[in-house]
Amino acid sequence: IFLSGFFCCGIITVLELIIGVVCNIYLKMNLWNYGGMFLNLFGQICFKYICIWYIISVLFLYLFKKIS
Repeated sequence: IFLSGFFCCGIITVLELIIGVVCNIYLKMNLWNYGGMFLNLFGQICFKYICIWYIISVLFLYLFKKIS
């Protein structure tokens, strides 16, 4: 479950980066800005939210495994 959590977290983070670059930088929609946060990349993703996505992914995978 923990390794799968890294995979899921990676997918979510890459999607967040792509959507952030397109919407926030290219289209100038300014939906979010992590520019002032620790270990951010272009202000679109940051370490804090990568960790949060990992925890959510592991919890979701655990619950999904229990249900099925």
